[in-house]
Amino acid sequence: MKKTVHAALMLMTIVACNQKTVQQQDEISQNVNKLFDDYYEKRLQLFPLEATAIADKRYNDQLPVDISDSYRGKLKAFYQKNLEAIAKYDRAALKGQDVLSYDIFKREMQMQMEGLTFKDNLMPVNQFWSMHLTFPQLGSGKGNQPFKTVKDYDDFLKRISAFVVYQDSVNANMRRGMAGGITPHMFAATQRHHRKRCERKLVL
Repeated sequence: MKKTVHAALMLMTIVACNQKTVQQQDEISQNVNKLFDDYYEKRLQLFPLEATAIADKRYNDQLPVDISDSYRGKLKAFYQKNLEAIAKYDRAALKGQDVLSYDIFKREMQMQMEGLTFKDNLMPVNQFWSMHLTFPQLGSGKGNQPFKTVKDYDDFLKRISAFVVYQDSVNANMRRGMAGGITPHMFAATQRHHRKRCERKLVL
């Protein structure tokens, strides 16, 4: 009888411990996923064009000067904060998808931090992707920016005003880049010009 009671008590203890472990794992999982959700929400504020691209209209009137030193400093603090936050969790305590999400998130923060060490903001114009190419597409009526309500138009008018400020920073950054020898390769900067000259000659 005593052996039976002792075995029952041990079994109950093991079950209770297992339940506690599962509860702890669930709590950690919830906290980690809340970190991911909070990061994404804050990222949409920092990158309003991304929000516009997914039909989130909350920031359709905003266009931050993401090539400015102050903005890049804000990004650095943002990524550093999230990198430190994810490091507080024990990866070994995570299970399944949470492990993969942990690794991707941590790697993403590290890559973003490393990316900010490069002064590519001093070369804000190129032939593939730059604000001078993106903005006309937004205003075309065929891009991500909606034009269905009065507020939609008001939002874009505010973005136009912000675009003027953005372009002032483009000019200033390009001058800084030229002064510091940070410019696109000569071939990349001139090949399009030469191609157009050849096309004109062929037409003639």
